[in-house]
Amino acid sequence: MDRVEILEPGRDGRFGGLCPDGFVYNLEVEENHNYFANGFLVHNCAKSYRKAIKHFTDGNPEVKILGVTATPDRADEEALGQIFDVVAFNYEIHDAVRDGWLVPVRQRIVQVNSLDFADIKTTAGDFNQGQLAAVMEDEENLHKVASPVADFCGGKKTLIFATTVAQAERLAEILNRHDEGSARWVCGETPKDVRAQMFRDFRDGAFNRLCNVGVATEGYDEPGIECVVIARPTKSRSLYAQMVGRGTRPLPGLIDGPETADARRSAIADSAKPHVEVLDFAGNAGRHKLVSCADILGGKYTDEVVALADKKIAESAGMDVETALAEAAAEAKKQHEDARRREMEARRRVVSVADYSMQEVDPFDVLQIEPERLYGWDRVKRPSDRMVSMLASQGIDASRMKFGEASKLIGEILTRRERGLCSYAMAKALSRAGYPTDVSPSEATKMLVEIARKKREGAQV
Repeated sequence: MDRVEILEPGRDGRFGGLCPDGFVYNLEVEENHNYFANGFLVHNCAKSYRKAIKHFTDGNPEVKILGVTATPDRADEEALGQIFDVVAFNYEIHDAVRDGWLVPVRQRIVQVNSLDFADIKTTAGDFNQGQLAAVMEDEENLHKVASPVADFCGGKKTLIFATTVAQAERLAEILNRHDEGSARWVCGETPKDVRAQMFRDFRDGAFNRLCNVGVATEGYDEPGIECVVIARPTKSRSLYAQMVGRGTRPLPGLIDGPETADARRSAIADSAKPHVEVLDFAGNAGRHKLVSCADILGGKYTDEVVALADKKIAESAGMDVETALAEAAAEAKKQHEDARRREMEARRRVVSVADYSMQEVDPFDVLQIEPERLYGWDRVKRPSDRMVSMLASQGIDASRMKFGEASKLIGEILTRRERGLCSYAMAKALSRAGYPTDVSPSEATKMLVEIARKKREGAQV
């Protein structure tokens, strides 16, 4: 047994009645990640999860499987899709911020031109660690990372993520030159008793800057963290979310009382920790796309919106990420509406045979919805035969679609039916002729009759 952590109970003292003794035991188990609690098998959904599932499903086709993970965006997402059929529930960081369970995120991007990631290879979906280490351990880059941390973070409780032990050790050394005794470093090889005491000292304010290599990424809970420093560039959304997530906890007891999202957000806004600051170091990424705060908070937005939000954040002096995303979404929506309006006006002038020579209309365009960014196995999982058949009945070819795309279209088609709007087939015909599609079946019929009349008249000319 590696560690048993006793978590304090919430408002009811019994964790909603689930734990009569008033305690939850968070067990971290070395090597074998299976253990039994009150007769139930508890299994960490990691690399060995397929063996555990196979054990219980062999010979029992009726068994039901529920997988729970905090990091659905993993390198093994395709394997997850081979086991699990659908995402039953997805609750991301931006959802928790909206509901007042986590603090908002502000990101500041520090441009360090000597940080050159352009020629670093990609290994297992992220930067090659050896090549990345050479860049991040460079003496000039170490000082260019340490100086902004010392200047901006000041006396705030700061958690720093480093790439290697050498980088963490040197960063702590340089930071202590700026402010003696302010920084320490920790890694997986740090003796457990030393590590535990260091975490306690960090919690109690004995020092305010902790440089870590891989030990505070998962499961580390210190609500007092005010700044998170990403001195470990990554292409992995799940890793980045884990790092930023270490600083999103509200102060202890702050949200135990308020019962609504508005009340919790107000309590956070009025507290000594109204948000977490994320200090990110950028350079020449070349062909690589570095993950940003907008990526982990922009789950409901398109890649276009996230890219625009990243630009806004980079040009600002510490912009709230949710604000940047909202402004970017509004700008992108206006651009799309203007483009759609110009296209519809152009289509209205097209008559006769030209109407029939137009290419197939994008179903997302017809329904006037934006395809959301795809995460997890939605990017590799294909829609089921039933989904393909359902969309085919509407005149939509889903043979090349991803699962998430097909699911989004089906949801919108069903929503249109509930709202009493015209069918997809009618909307498609209206869209091709440049007419609005958000109309009832009777209104659509009148418009289609008018379109047919114009075509006949055009053909007779």
